Amino acid sequence: MRDTTMGRWARGAVAALVLTGPLALAVPAPAAHAGPAQGSSGTEPFPYPDAGLTLVNHRGLSPGYPENTLAAFRNSISMGVDAIEIDLRATKDGEIVILHDETVDRTTDGSGRIGDLTLAQVKALDAGGHVSPEFAGERVPTFAETLAAVKGSDVRLLLDIKESDRVADIVEITDEHRMADQVIVGPRTVAALNEFKALDPGLSTLGFIATPQDADAFIAAGVDYIRLWPDWITASRDDAACETDYAARVAAYERGERPAPGSSSCVVEDVVSQGTPVWSTTNDLGYEPMDELLRLGATGLLSDVPAELGRLLGDIEDERAATSVRRIAELRERVERDGHASSSTTMLKQLDRAVRHLDRGRPDRACRSLERSTRDSPPAGQRAAVERIEAILACSRFA
Repeated sequence: MRDTTMGRWARGAVAALVLTGPLALAVPAPAAHAGPAQGSSGTEPFPYPDAGLTLVNHRGLSPGYPENTLAAFRNSISMGVDAIEIDLRATKDGEIVILHDETVDRTTDGSGRIGDLTLAQVKALDAGGHVSPEFAGERVPTFAETLAAVKGSDVRLLLDIKESDRVADIVEITDEHRMADQVIVGPRTVAALNEFKALDPGLSTLGFIATPQDADAFIAAGVDYIRLWPDWITASRDDAACETDYAARVAAYERGERPAPGSSSCVVEDVVSQGTPVWSTTNDLGYEPMDELLRLGATGLLSDVPAELGRLLGDIEDERAATSVRRIAELRERVERDGHASSSTTMLKQLDRAVRHLDRGRPDRACRSLERSTRDSPPAGQRAAVERIEAILACSRFA
């Protein structure tokens, strides 16, 4: 689904030529449907985070698939999502299985608390027939079965751990499958976070915090990501005190005192300013609400509609490339106007290469060319312009 090399953009319709001469390259026409906010020329910040964006398929859901099943997970892998969020619970006999609810009633043909059923009893239940006859006989998977299904793919598993007393078992099963690099564990308490880090310091972690006020404690304990609910993010943006704070940050940015004004949602800004990315659970929210959350600074969304989120992320990648080409054209004119020193020659050559790579859908190579463009110590203003373009392309994701 997602093409992180911007191949979709490279195949877009030609709207204009932004450079002259033999290196003239195409800028794609805007999409016919309502798309993401357009980045402007000059120094106005690009409206999305300067980091790669992550598509997380919530419970492996897609329309027509039974949640938290191997069928749903295989479909997610085939769609090209970045990660799958799964829910972990324990059976009566201590086996870790994938199930969201405390009971099996909603997602199987059985009834009862998962903690009162043995694995054999759980495995006898049909977890797919309630969605479609096509999935009749689909079973509740174990954590081990899920790891085996995902192993070898490019997809990571985000573990929403419903019972914090099973931390050691989860780490042990993950290590047995040698899957630590494909797992992000999601503790709900700082104590569980500390236990995970003590057992395996290399595991990536996302804090499923209970309130926005809990974020600082999780960050202090070394969490890698924080999950914020959409209504927390938008409520913070609409708070009068936050509006005042954001206005002050914008003014500081316009005076050149900040590299960017940051998020207009203060709960996002508080987390991101400490170096911790924000993810959000959007469930079945559509294109526009997800677009808003990304513009407010979230870099990962847990979605029940991965195709719609994938379309949005593709549109954002298109706009990253198109805006970067425009900014490079402006910088190129400035460099030519400022003179033809050796630094200018190097910069012009590398800027042309960067645009060529973008036209071919290779932002990673474009970022390398931008980095090389400043090796001959150009003037500070030109270097700053390159850094702004690198931020638009989210070059840090290719480091």
